[in-house]
Amino acid sequence: MISTRGTPECAHQTTLKILQQLSGFSWDAKAVIALAAFSLEYGEFWRLDRVQIADQFGNSLKQLNQVQISRKVLSDMTDLVTVLGEVLNYINLWAKWSSMDYDTEEVHSLLAAMQEIPLVVYWTIASIVASVGNLVGIS
Repeated sequence: MISTRGTPECAHQTTLKILQQLSGFSWDAKAVIALAAFSLEYGEFWRLDRVQIADQFGNSLKQLNQVQISRKVLSDMTDLVTVLGEVLNYINLWAKWSSMDYDTEEVHSLLAAMQEIPLVVYWTIASIVASVGNLVGIS
C-alpha cells in the first residue's frame, strides 16, 4: 500500500522512494506499475461503495473497512483515474514515435516531449500518492 503522512513533503519523499524502487523499469512502466497499485486501493473503495444497502455482508465489509465515501470524493477519484489513463496513453504514444527512428533534430516537438516524460511520470506518481492519502483519510 502507498501511504504518506499527508504533507506535500511526505508525498514528494514517497514518490521519490517509489521511483527509486522502480529504477530498473522504463518510465512508462513506472507509471503503469504505480497506476496498477493505485487501482487496487481505489477499486476496493469503489467496490465497497457500490454495495447495496440491503446487502448485509457488504455493509459488514464497509464497517470493517470503515468506508464512508462521499459522492464528490468518488467522482473526483474517477476523474483522476480517467486523466491518469490519458496520460499513460500519451506516454505510450511518445514512446512509439521515438522507436520509429524519427530524427529528433527534424521533429523538435518529439524531442521536447521525450524529455518531459520523466517529469510527467513523477507527477503521475505524485498524484497517485496524494490520492491514496485521500482514500486513507476518508476510510
